[in-house]
Amino acid sequence: MKRRSERIYDNMLTTSETASILGITTRTLFRKLASGVIPEPARDPKSGYFLWRPEEVERIRQERLIKKA
Repeated sequence: MKRRSERIYDNMLTTSETASILGITTRTLFRKLASGVIPEPARDPKSGYFLWRPEEVERIRQERLIKKA
């Protein structure tokens, strides 16, 4: 049986997956995070990696589409 913390991470996206969904490179994603254009997601307490929630990524993607139009 998986530990509780592992089950939480099952639904999270990596930074690479997030960048791909948004149609940008990971480098661009990190620049947008640094400038505050995209809010910083939670981090894994052990590794320090970003943990992206799919619904947050979809919201960001929708906002990007609206701003492009």
